This record gives sequence, C-alpha cells and structure tokens, in this order.
Amino acid sequence: VANAGITGAMLANNSVDAAKIADGSVGTADLANAAVTKAKLAASGGTSGQVLGTDGTNLVWQAAGSGGGTITGVTAGAGLTGGGTSGNVTVSVATGGITGAMIADGAVTNLKISGAGAVNGQVLKYESSHVIWANDAQGGLTLPYVGAAASAGGVLQIENTGSGAAIIGKRGTSQGELGTGYGVVGRATAGGIGVYGQSDTSFGVKAESTSGVGVRAESTSGWGLYATTATGDYALRAQTAGSGTAVMGQSGTGKGVLGWSYGSGEGVAGHSDAGDGVAGDTGAAGKSGVYGYTSHAGAYGVFGRNYANGFYGYLGGYDYPVYGERGSGAAGAIYGVSTASAGTGVKGVADTGTNAWGVAGISLQGYGVYGSSNTGKAGYFSGNVQVTGTLSKGAGSFKIDHPLDPERKYLYHSFVESPDMMNIYNGNVVTDEDGRAVVELPDWFEALNRDFRYQLTVIGRFAQAIVEEKIKDNRFVIRTNMARVEVSWQVTGIRRDPYANAHRIPVEEDKPAEERGGYLHPEVWGQPAEMGVEWRQAPEKMRELREPGRAPQPQRQP
Repeated sequence: VANAGITGAMLANNSVDAAKIADGSVGTADLANAAVTKAKLAASGGTSGQVLGTDGTNLVWQAAGSGGGTITGVTAGAGLTGGGTSGNVTVSVATGGITGAMIADGAVTNLKISGAGAVNGQVLKYESSHVIWANDAQGGLTLPYVGAAASAGGVLQIENTGSGAAIIGKRGTSQGELGTGYGVVGRATAGGIGVYGQSDTSFGVKAESTSGVGVRAESTSGWGLYATTATGDYALRAQTAGSGTAVMGQSGTGKGVLGWSYGSGEGVAGHSDAGDGVAGDTGAAGKSGVYGYTSHAGAYGVFGRNYANGFYGYLGGYDYPVYGERGSGAAGAIYGVSTASAGTGVKGVADTGTNAWGVAGISLQGYGVYGSSNTGKAGYFSGNVQVTGTLSKGAGSFKIDHPLDPERKYLYHSFVESPDMMNIYNGNVVTDEDGRAVVELPDWFEALNRDFRYQLTVIGRFAQAIVEEKIKDNRFVIRTNMARVEVSWQVTGIRRDPYANAHRIPVEEDKPAEERGGYLHPEVWGQPAEMGVEWRQAPEKMRELREPGRAPQPQRQP
C-alpha cells in the first residue's frame, strides 16, 4: 500500500479502532472539516440517554445537563435596562422602554388601562401632544356611527342640564341620506318613534335650515311627526325668516298636518311676519286646501282673528256656518270677488222653509244690504219682493215683455207720483131712474184713508154729474140730471194708518250735514262720481266697491 494510499472511503465503518491508530498520531489538522460524523464515533463507554460532553480537558459521555460553564457578558436590548459581564446580573424593562411598535395589535385590553386620575364619566382624549382623562365633550362616538339595540326604554338618551341644546344636527354641503341633506334623520318601525325630544320649559326638538328642510317626517302608516305639550306653549313650533314654508305636510290618503290640543290651547297655530301663517293647497277635485271641523256643538270648524284691528271670522260655527266681524274701517266683514264674466262674488242659498233667507243683511244705522254697479244693475230680484219700510227711489216703472212683440221688445210705464202718501180708487157706475148711484167702498176704506178728493166723468152723452153725498160709512152717492147715465168716477185718499202716521214722507227737507255738498245722481248734474253722497260719506268703501282690484288679494304660491 502506498503511503497515503488508504482513503476514508476504503475504510469500512467501525474498522478503525483505537488499537489501529497510533496514540497521538491523528491530529486535528489531519481531519477534514466535517470528516468525523456520528457514524465515525464509537459509542463504547456510554449509556442510553448520555450525551458527549467535556470535563474541561477530555470528551466524556455524561448525563444531559450535567455540564457547567460561565456567562461572560449580558447586554440589555431595546426597551431594557441592566446587564453586566460578571457575576449575577439583572435585566428589567426600562422606563418608557416599551414603544408602540413593540405592542401587538389587540394586546392592550380595558383591564390593562389604569384608571388612576380619572373620575366617573371621563374618557381618554388626545390633547396637544398626549392622551389624558377628560370629560366627553364630543359624545364619545366615532363618526360615522351606526348602532342598533333592543331596549324597552330609550336606546340613546342625552340630557343637557344647562341652557344649551341636548342634540344639534347640522347638514354640510354634501347630500344627506334621503337625497337632499338633513341634519337629523330618525326612523322607526310601526308603533315606534323615529326622533323623540322632551323639554320641561323650552324646545323638545328644534330644527333650523337656511334653505332646505328644517324637519322632515315621513310615515307609511303611523305619525310622521308627533308633538305634545303639557303647558301653554307650543307642541310644535315652526318658523321661517325667508320666503320658504314653515310647516308643510304631505299625505297620500290621510292628513298632511294634524294638530291636537287636549287643553285650551290651539291644535295648530301658524305665524308669519311677512307671509301666510298657515297655507293649505290641494290638487284633488272636491277637496280643501285647509279643512277644519269640530265635533262640539259650541265650537268652530275654522276661526280666524286679526289682533291688529280686532277683526275676526269663522267657518263651521255653532250659530253660523260662515261669520265675519270687523270693528272699524269701511270695508266689509265678508268680502267676495268673482273675476268670471258670469261669476258670483257672494252667493247665499236657502233651499227649504218659507222663513229661510238666502242672504240676510242687517244694519242698526247704515245699509242692511248695499248694491252698486257702474253700468249694470245694482240689484236684481227674480220673484216677489216685499219692503216693510219706506222705499225711496229716483224713478220707478214696470218693465214687461211687449204685448205686441214679446220676443224683441219691452214695454215700460212710469209710476204715478204724489207729494202725499196717496191712494187712488176708481170705477164706473150707471145711475138709476132717479139719476142716483151708490158706490160701495171696502169696509177698511175710511180706516185707511182721509182727505178724500173726487172726480166724475159722464160717458156716452151730455149730462151733468155731481157727488150728492160724500164718503161716509165707506160709501158715497153720485147724482146725474138724467136717468141711466154712465159715470166714471175716481176717488183719492191720504193714508192714515198707524205706519203712515209714524213715517210720513216729507215733501222736501234739508240735506244732513254729512250729505251736504253731494249729489244722489252727480252724473246728471255734470258732476264726477266722487261728488256723489255715498262717495263723500265713505270714499274708501266706494273705491273698493267700484274698483274690486284694489281690494287686498291673497297671494298663494302652490
């Protein structure tokens, strides 16, 4: 065998034992790195479980963990303090040594946070450059916040014991949940309440909007918005400073706005400094923009009052369905205007009963009913007319269809006028063989008349006729100078009944001071209408009657 001719591969496993190797002949330098594997090591001298260790000089088989040694140095790492190079050393967490990066996510629970320095109700807050315990001024919610809970009471209750608001909701420039932007949105299922606000002295819920909707409430079956109050204040109060609508209610089949008061206050009250306090509009035929009703016999369906001048009126009252009253001014308590060519400004209908009145006018000193027209009729009566007082007129006539041409002409006759309250009676009579005729008058004739005057005219031949006996016992006698003469007679008398005696018509009188200088018919005297008696007494009223366009017209914007 050549020198160095035997290689490691030529040696069988366990073929080289200690006897084959000269003592001290194999040095460390003779072994290639990793040349001695566990298969090249003899296990002789060891027992099960022992490990190859050292006693400081030689390799020996020994029990596991029975070795010894000395640590030459301990160095404190990040976040630690202490350590050393000899003897027993101590390593501990340095003050401020644990940084945020060293803490795993979710490792800090509520039990790991100290409550030292905090009082009940405070929360952890960031202030300037650090976190402190402080009062929860922001509500302790992370926005946007969404939550749900099942509770018989309130899920969220907020109380402000000071003078400010408990909840303030503001909408920014972005669109809100329902499409146009809302400060507060509340929803509830059937029987619940979306938003509930309560206050002992001020507002339970207060909403403001500069251009949009302050409060919008919707409901598919219950109340869209429900407000109550136990005091004399408002259950629901809405106001607008601009041209918008303070309260607007919409409903598919129910009530858009319903106000209910259990006490003596108003169910619904509206106020506006420049617009309408309450406005109603409907797009359905046969329905009402504003509908008021009452179930009490002594109440009003709708009542309106103007506190500035004391005017008021109501609909559906306990005494009148429609009533209006004004305490001053010249205009009417109830004003009706029709701009249609065949319209009616004010219409009254009484369908049943002989004592029913379609329109009734009553005045203690002025006119019970006043009618005026520039070119038409001041009044038109189709049917019988009864006047229980004195009738004064500028002229009078009858007007009928012309007897000879009724389809194309009218026939007029003027009244017979007299300075006295005169009655006229006439007839024809034929004297007897003695030339006498007795004219019998009604049994009430002398009770009604006095100061009789007579006229006789013979008919058919020349003859003489006289009143032989004046009226006595409701009869008078005519005498002719021939027998069997036909005589046409006429008798007049001045009324003497109690009404005529109490209301004797003066033939002429001075105009009262308030009418002096005015005319009943200024136009026939070449004077303007303003010189009329009515114009001088009530110019504002006459302007309203003659110029309907001057009357205040409600401005309604649907």
